[in-house]
Amino acid sequence: MGLVPALCIDGVTLTDSIAILEYLEETKEGPNILPEDPVTRAKVSISSWPYIYMLSAYVGGLSG
Repeated sequence: MGLVPALCIDGVTLTDSIAILEYLEETKEGPNILPEDPVTRAKVSISSWPYIYMLSAYVGGLSG
């Protein structure tokens, strides 16, 4: 256990998948990562939690 997604960038360490996506979306040039529509964007955030939880459990199981 103890593994989490992390991004160290611009002097900041982010350790949450959605926070990482939102940070990249708001600070970097390029195509959109998340939908522009606020309702759809919220649905992406909400719908991702079960997958993040399952992935965390799977990765944790592999590490220990």
